[in-house]
Amino acid sequence: MAGKRSKTITKVEAEQLDMFAPVEAHAERIDKVKVGLIKNIFIIGTELAKAHEKLARHGNGVFGQWVEERCGIGRHRALNYMRVSEVFGAEDCRKFIQTFDNSAMYLLSAPSTPREALDAAIERADAGEKITHKIAKEIVAKFKPEPKPIDDTFVMHQELQSWKVKLASSLDQRVPEDYRLEFISSLISSMKGLRDDIASAQDN
Repeated sequence: MAGKRSKTITKVEAEQLDMFAPVEAHAERIDKVKVGLIKNIFIIGTELAKAHEKLARHGNGVFGQWVEERCGIGRHRALNYMRVSEVFGAEDCRKFIQTFDNSAMYLLSAPSTPREALDAAIERADAGEKITHKIAKEIVAKFKPEPKPIDDTFVMHQELQSWKVKLASSLDQRVPEDYRLEFISSLISSMKGLRDDIASAQDN
């Protein structure tokens, strides 16, 4: 039976391995501590979710006040903990502890993250890949829809409204009378130009 083929590494990667070799033991100890941190995120998130449910009937803001004053946890961080516990805790969370960084979990459990991105990350983790924050960002970017292009006519309409406001303000007595007519004439000319641009854009 043929042995497992090793991955070919570049000269730069080999140099980096040599450079980082003396600190690998530190990285391994940090990894062990991070595992404990992720376990705690699941535990804290579960407890926070139970507390949130009990305090919900007291109105908005009560939970946030309690979690900051009693637990010393910021509201945003508390939400991160609860989302991680909800999204990843739905399955056996133990399998995620070794394969996900906590920052990657925060990103993948965010409400704006497509479910397909989460599934893709879990699939890659199941295959043995370590999901760092950088990798999670790359996965999310693949599944997020492209932003819609800005409508030029909308931008021009907004600019036209801005000019109208300036025109109205120019009629205020605070604008010197000898300058007012020149100012109004300039504004009207600019507004006409914008109207022509809008009409042209709509025709296209």
